Amino acid sequence: MNPRSILSILLATGALLASPAAALDLNQALTLASGSGDAALARAQAALARAQYAEQRYTGDLSLSLEPGYKIVADDFSQEAKSQALSLSASASVSLGLSAAAAERAALALAQAEYAAAQAALAEDQARLRAYALYRDAWFAQEDAALAAREAELAEREFAALRARYAAGSVAYAELRKAEDALFAAADAAIASDMKRRIARLELWSWLGVADDGGPLAAAAPEAGALPKAPELAAHALLADPAIQDALLKRRLSEEQLDRAAGFEPSASFKLSASKDGHAFTASYVVDGARLSLSYSPPPLVLAGPETAQSPWTVGASLSVALPLGSASALRQDSLAASAEADRIKLEALMAKLSLDVRAAYQAWVRAEAARDQVARNAESAAELLALVAARAARGGATELELERAGLDAERAALNSLAKALEAERARMAAALAARYPLSN
Repeated sequence: MNPRSILSILLATGALLASPAAALDLNQALTLASGSGDAALARAQAALARAQYAEQRYTGDLSLSLEPGYKIVADDFSQEAKSQALSLSASASVSLGLSAAAAERAALALAQAEYAAAQAALAEDQARLRAYALYRDAWFAQEDAALAAREAELAEREFAALRARYAAGSVAYAELRKAEDALFAAADAAIASDMKRRIARLELWSWLGVADDGGPLAAAAPEAGALPKAPELAAHALLADPAIQDALLKRRLSEEQLDRAAGFEPSASFKLSASKDGHAFTASYVVDGARLSLSYSPPPLVLAGPETAQSPWTVGASLSVALPLGSASALRQDSLAASAEADRIKLEALMAKLSLDVRAAYQAWVRAEAARDQVARNAESAAELLALVAARAARGGATELELERAGLDAERAALNSLAKALEAERARMAAALAARYPLSN
């Protein structure tokens, strides 16, 4: 394919990019980011963690049971029964609280639910940052492709003008070859830019999970934002980061478990029973888990034989206490102490890494702001140079092609300036997100 046919395709593409069809704007992209796969997965995990916590903290249902029975008395299997009776026993059991082990599991489930909720909010912010970066890249690729197509078209006209001058003998062959190389380089750059535009749009729309509307993207220069200094951001991150808060909570739970294991918490149960004239009542209570059980048995229904004799009240009470001998408790204390130490080391490592990540993100923002200022100065210089060429062209001292080239150079510098401004804002958002710091603008 020759350069002219390539340029005709690129110019047609540029016309499509400039069409006024409705398009996705940045605010819409940021809104759609909440529906991305990562954000949706984080919300689902938060809902799962809440459900698991609700399950762990539930003390259990009321348990009811009936126990019917039949009793026969005979001297021998072959002889006639002396007595026959039907019996019935009813019992109910309910847990009024959680056992120590269940309470520990519920506390861990609560910590996981809180962590998942914080992670879901963080995933939303990360998705918005990702949408911002993808939109910025797609917008820049779009503008770069359109400008590269115009630059290639101008390079073709410059080459044609120089070839005419060479035919007239006014320029050397080396200059003609240089112009031809510039033409081919511009055509190659236009093709590469258009491919980047297609890929960037594909990445943006695919990540957002919606169909590409085919319209052009738009971006405006953001105002320069501010952030606290790196030490303040790092300190804020240590207070607000979900992973750090989760590690702190789990360390505290480990220390509480260790304190309970070192203390004396015997397992005890109490039982009270009473009976009269065949009626039997029983109540029992288990301290660990606060489980209460009640049962009642009426006098048996005699089918044959003597009736149940009357009897006086009989009341009994008992207390059962399990006394730990110490070996298992000591082993558990060693295990919990090791776990608490591992949690402490993990927490310190997380804090050190987070502080480093925040400071690195802050420095990346500082570098992006410096690049923004430098490219803005370059754009101002290119604009001044364009004005100079335009003034010279007005006096007949510069050609139309030279004026067009200066105009495209100024447009390229302005595009790079806007792109760097957007990149600086993205870097600021990334630094704030790394520190879990809310942005006011």
